[in-house]
Amino acid sequence: HTATVTLIISPPPAPTVSISSNPTSIILSQSSTLTWASTNATTCTASNAWSGIKPTAGSEVITPGALGTFTYTLTCTGPGGSATSSATVTVNTAPTPDFFLSISPSSVTVSSSGGTANYTVAINRSGGFSSPVNLSVGGLPTGAVGSFVPNPAGGSSSVLKITVSSATIAGSYKFT
Repeated sequence: HTATVTLIISPPPAPTVSISSNPTSIILSQSSTLTWASTNATTCTASNAWSGIKPTAGSEVITPGALGTFTYTLTCTGPGGSATSSATVTVNTAPTPDFFLSISPSSVTVSSSGGTANYTVAINRSGGFSSPVNLSVGGLPTGAVGSFVPNPAGGSSSVLKITVSSATIAGSYKFT
């Protein structure tokens, strides 16, 4: 008598791979780190913005030399086939150092016999701007004098003091 049995030989498991970049957005001359891992793979090959044979798991610091979005692709191969994953890094220009001013309050009333009006000038800095700001005022009526404390302003604000004499004609004046 004989018996029939079945032998099933399963194919090798398919490889997997994942890759990420951190940070995903940088400024020109900065670096990002690519980190990857794979399973069921024996070799990995880099393509697009990088190249060469890579280990099946690892990390690499990259410093792109140009502006734009760069794709880093990794294809890992094993007995069960191949798998591909990609990560991107966007390289931007550095923000332009700059500042803008805002003033409050928007209006102050001073007696026609003379007096002082105080305004707070906020200095909002961006893009790494850190230089002192030289402030000036224009458009004041005759008999009015403006001064800033401090000036130049190295911090985030300055006080504009406008002194009005009795020689100043009553009215509403816009100044810059």
